[in-house]
Amino acid sequence: LPSLYADFVEEARLLDACGYHSAWTAEHRIWYDSWCPALLHAMAVAVPATSSLRFANAMLLLPQHEPVALARNAATLDRLSGGRLQLGVGLGHRDAEYDALGLRRDRRGRLMDAALATVHEVWAGEHGDEPTARQPGPPLWIGGLAKAALERAVRGGHRIMLPQTVLPDELERYATWFREQAGPDAVVGVMRDVWV
Repeated sequence: LPSLYADFVEEARLLDACGYHSAWTAEHRIWYDSWCPALLHAMAVAVPATSSLRFANAMLLLPQHEPVALARNAATLDRLSGGRLQLGVGLGHRDAEYDALGLRRDRRGRLMDAALATVHEVWAGEHGDEPTARQPGPPLWIGGLAKAALERAVRGGHRIMLPQTVLPDELERYATWFREQAGPDAVVGVMRDVWV
C-alpha cells in the first residue's frame, strides 16, 4: 500500500531527528509481514527526508531478484544517500514466496552464490556501470545460521547477521567461529525484534 511507504518516510524522519543510527527493513511477499516487497524503493523515498540515518536490510531475499538490476539500484541508492546504505541479503525460507515467483526453493543457495558474484561484478564496473562510490561497494550482511551461510560470508569478506532464533548463550560460539575464520575484525550481528 502506498500509505505504508509514506508512513516509512515519516518514521525514518523521526528516527533521524532522534539521533538513531539506522533503520532496518525486511522483505517478504505473500505473508502477514509483507508490507514492503520493494525495500530499496522505500529507502530511496526516505533518503531525502533524512540527513544521517543509515538504511539497511535484515534481510532482502537476494535469490528472488534479478541481480544486475538489484546491484545497480543499490549502487544508485548508496550514491544518493551519501554512503548510508548497508545491504543485508538472505535466502528466505518460505515456499510460498518462491512459488509465487516461479522459482525453486531448493536452488536458492546456488541462486544466492551466483547473485552475489554478479552484484560484485556490477559494483566493480564489469557490466558497463560506473564502479560504486565505495569499493568494493556498500557493506554486505549475509543472513543466516547454517554453515553454508557462515561460509558464504567468510568467502566474500562480508558481515554475518544471525537470526533471532540464536539464543544468547549460543551467540558467543557462532561469533567466535566466524571471527576465527574471517578475522578478528569481522562484524557479527544478531536480529532482535524490539517494540518501542
